[in-house]
Amino acid sequence: MNNQRIPLKLTATRFIRAVKLFMTSDVGGRAKFLLCALVALFGGISALNVVNSFVGRHFITAIAERQTAEFIRQAIVYSTE
Repeated sequence: MNNQRIPLKLTATRFIRAVKLFMTSDVGGRAKFLLCALVALFGGISALNVVNSFVGRHFITAIAERQTAEFIRQAIVYSTE
């Protein structure tokens, strides 16, 4: 087996050329739409993770400080996510 290493620049060039060919093909328009949708979904998931982190922080803080009303409010918010 040939253990010759392929340089990163050559690999990147081949990858970019393959993506360009794919994007200019007949299904390129749909591929662009699906790529944009995927990026939007990743952004949405990241935003939900941030919200979940803040709610979890407030929830644990309410437990630590023995704030019953805040604990109940955060428990309701936490359970609706």
